[in-house]
Amino acid sequence: MTHETVSYILQQLAYQLPALFIYVGGGIAAAVNLRRQRASSVLCLIGCVVALMTILALTGIQAWLFGARQSGMWPMARYGEVMSLVAMAGAVLRPIGLVLILVAVFIGRKQPAPL
Repeated sequence: MTHETVSYILQQLAYQLPALFIYVGGGIAAAVNLRRQRASSVLCLIGCVVALMTILALTGIQAWLFGARQSGMWPMARYGEVMSLVAMAGAVLRPIGLVLILVAVFIGRKQPAPL
């Protein structure tokens, strides 16, 4: 890896640091409560892992594509197409993780007593 690639990865991860902390913290909280609230903890844990891995994978893929473009391996048009596909994948995967976390909040709740 070149210095520029490492710098790019660190910069991108720094931008995502608040989200990374939240996903790691949510995963830890879900793991701690796994025995007490199984279904919601599993959904939350899966959602946090999906969101966390999406950030890490997309950052790595984008860094690799950036390096490939800089070395002249890919023409600019192809680079733009693939970066768009990577961005679309992130736009789909992150909300999937968030939906799992939101479902985990409401699953297994008791119905309120009628008024």
